[in-house]
Amino acid sequence: MNNNSSPNTIVVNGVMYVRQDTIAVDNRPIAERVKSYEDACLVLGIEPAASLPDVNTILGESKSITAFAKLIVITRALNEGWSPNWNDGSEYKYYPWFKMNNSGSGLSYDVFGLWYTYSGVPARLCFKSFELAEYAGNQFIELYTEYFL
Repeated sequence: MNNNSSPNTIVVNGVMYVRQDTIAVDNRPIAERVKSYEDACLVLGIEPAASLPDVNTILGESKSITAFAKLIVITRALNEGWSPNWNDGSEYKYYPWFKMNNSGSGLSYDVFGLWYTYSGVPARLCFKSFELAEYAGNQFIELYTEYFL
């Protein structure tokens, strides 16, 4: 240990370690902790800019691809380590379900679906519960709109 240590870190042989026993734990429900893409990154311990792909070379699709990447991060954070087991047909997998507005632009929140062996939504955007799918569909509808449209 040397002078660079603090109450939350320890330096051993020039390597700084974070003391896990001193880090405050946020025990609020995940939907209260993830209100934005940045919140999801914080929960996962990743930098927001570092988790997005470089899409400048993909003509006309950068907005959709960036939205999809953000939704993947948000879904991971909300699922708290759960990922769908596609070999288990009895495991429920939930996702927000949207319908196109009659005006020709945008999405409107409708209902939620679950499928056993068929999925109409990318596997990375499935949720472990109906409540999380409902929350994501409402809270992040702008990102879903950018992704789908």
